[in-house]
Amino acid sequence: MGVEVFVVLLVLFIIASCMLGAKVVELMKDQENMVRLDVHVEVIRELEATAARVLKDGDSDIKKEIITLKEYLARLRALSGKVEKSKIMQKLKDLRIRLNRVKELIDQPPIITLAEARGFYFRSGRSEVPAGFEQSLRQSVIPKIAHHVRTYKVDVIEVIGHTDEVPNRGGSSNLDNQLLPFLRGEAVELQAGSNTSLGMARAAAIVRILNSDSRLQGLKIVPLSAGQAINLDGTLASGHGGNSQQRRRIEIRLKRSLSLSE
Repeated sequence: MGVEVFVVLLVLFIIASCMLGAKVVELMKDQENMVRLDVHVEVIRELEATAARVLKDGDSDIKKEIITLKEYLARLRALSGKVEKSKIMQKLKDLRIRLNRVKELIDQPPIITLAEARGFYFRSGRSEVPAGFEQSLRQSVIPKIAHHVRTYKVDVIEVIGHTDEVPNRGGSSNLDNQLLPFLRGEAVELQAGSNTSLGMARAAAIVRILNSDSRLQGLKIVPLSAGQAINLDGTLASGHGGNSQQRRRIEIRLKRSLSLSE
């Protein structure tokens, strides 16, 4: 074999080796990306298992996020062999952000809304809880609260009264003098003179029922009023909302006190 032929073969061998090495590196990167994707698949499965328990209570936000994640991951896997690796890594980063969003949703107890539009209603301008309302509280709402207390290890229940923006013309309020005796269980009647005091009186009426139930013993249950100030989406009201059955509601929020959070 001549020297020239040997040199040519050596060069071809080196080129082939480099090409093979590059292919191996590329395959390794592909494998790394697929491993990363598989890790995310496992994370989603774990999240779905956790979310399944929450979804039984009708948390539509988590359900939407889980569905979005699964669709996003399916598209990502389909693209993994067709786009630049830098784009894959960016999409993986986006996926992680979505995963964290779901984790935040799952870690937070859902808000329980008792809306007039769903049958949880008070008489106009009044705070007495009708018999049917109280029955629903004891039969369906309190068991749900107790479940969330155990699931999320919370010890504080905030009951927030919301009204619509129709002015309340109930006369003067007696909450300054009678609210605390009422919450202690004394036989007093609350009279609200504004939407803010009406929201507080209704929240207090719910708190009194919750405090009387043995399933919620040991919890800190407090009334709050948002009056007509907060829209359904949590934004400040415009001041021109008028009569709104959806706005007239009680929200029950569960949280951990600072002593448990530390």
